[in-house]
Amino acid sequence: LRYDADLDRWCYDEGDARESLYCGEVIAVRITDHFLWGRVEMDRRRDWYCIFRGKNETVVTLRKGNWYPARMKD
Repeated sequence: LRYDADLDRWCYDEGDARESLYCGEVIAVRITDHFLWGRVEMDRRRDWYCIFRGKNETVVTLRKGNWYPARMKD
């Protein structure tokens, strides 16, 4: 996970595909062997991470190089 200043988006690479995280987007974050679903929030006070807010107000910090976001497959 990394911040792309040109796009003003958090991006991650999955194979050759680069995708962006949008503020307000609902994603899943894989932590060890399980997933947490939640919404992406930006923290403008710290430009190097954003906030993932899951169920029961579980908050996970998305730092560069950590956590793997995954979207639900259609």
